[in-house]
Amino acid sequence: MSQLETKYLHALNLISALDLPKIHRLLTIFKSAQNLWQASEESLRKAKVKNKNAYQFVYQRQKINVEKTWQEFQLVQKKHHIQLLTPLNADYPKLLREIAWPPFLLYCRGNIKLLNSKRLVSMIGSRKATAYGQRVVQDAVEQLVRFNFVTVSGLAFGIDGETHKQTLNFHGKTIAVLGTSVLDEEIYPAINLGLAKEILKNNGLLISEYAPGTISYPKNFPERNRIIAGLAPATIVVEANKKSGSLITARFARENNREVFAVPGDIFSQRSSGTNWLIEQGATPWLSCASLFSALEYLRQNLNTDQENITSQNFSPAEKEILACFEGTPLTLEALTKKSEKTISEIMQLVTALVLKTALHDCGNGQYVK
Repeated sequence: MSQLETKYLHALNLISALDLPKIHRLLTIFKSAQNLWQASEESLRKAKVKNKNAYQFVYQRQKINVEKTWQEFQLVQKKHHIQLLTPLNADYPKLLREIAWPPFLLYCRGNIKLLNSKRLVSMIGSRKATAYGQRVVQDAVEQLVRFNFVTVSGLAFGIDGETHKQTLNFHGKTIAVLGTSVLDEEIYPAINLGLAKEILKNNGLLISEYAPGTISYPKNFPERNRIIAGLAPATIVVEANKKSGSLITARFARENNREVFAVPGDIFSQRSSGTNWLIEQGATPWLSCASLFSALEYLRQNLNTDQENITSQNFSPAEKEILACFEGTPLTLEALTKKSEKTISEIMQLVTALVLKTALHDCGNGQYVK
């Protein structure tokens, strides 16, 4: 991805008029972030953007100087050691590329190698954790760290914060996915800033799809839940009521073919009503790490589709076009965008589908081969 395209994606991140699904769709229509940024209000309406959103987009855009904004970010990036990942970077998490709307940009502070760890597990739950929930987290994290799992959570009050704390207590590695930017002064809740610093001090990682200086809206937190679910092959919900944001994360996980675990709780407790409901809906009850190991082995076997079934599958015209780009040598996603007329979003979706069909193979260094 060119720096010019990255600049415009960064600028798009500062605008609240369009949500991520809309941006994905519009990038397919306008072919690049620069073209989308420069689109007229009329062309946005023709692309089925609501009148209000089209007007707001143009209005907000007028207040942003792309070049100046990028230069200001680079100063902040250098000062705070922020690493910016796009889906074309080798360190961009492979599992995250598979979800419906992968972030175009990830702003990272810390150990980015954790993003592609072989053993990642997400752990989430109520912001008002009970003594039972805290005990479950302590017991589960102790087992997970013993088996070299990296934990993923959201740095929120309650179960999220407890997950990070216990991982550090047992000398493990943890990733915090934020609904704000990764800057100290913008982290929410502010009371967990000390915990964020401890995560970094212990070779952990803070990540966000929100640029420094982005206004923190309530919608950011449900949006970031898809990243928590998408980073790991399994998500454990410790405590949650039926209206909890943790159930949104569990839904994202299930929709993206991840394993969902739920900790059984008191049937009379409101804070366990959500986890008990998840178990009713088919989530695996979390009793110990043994449950996790069995489920992940099952997932591994089911993702390795039988070759006989693969050869009998029909590829779509778009998939055939991507396969035709390969002539015996490995290609990166960026190379595929140059060989075809497709956007990076389209390329990511097609390559992911072909990898799952084993028509393409991930070389592990950002390259793919047929």
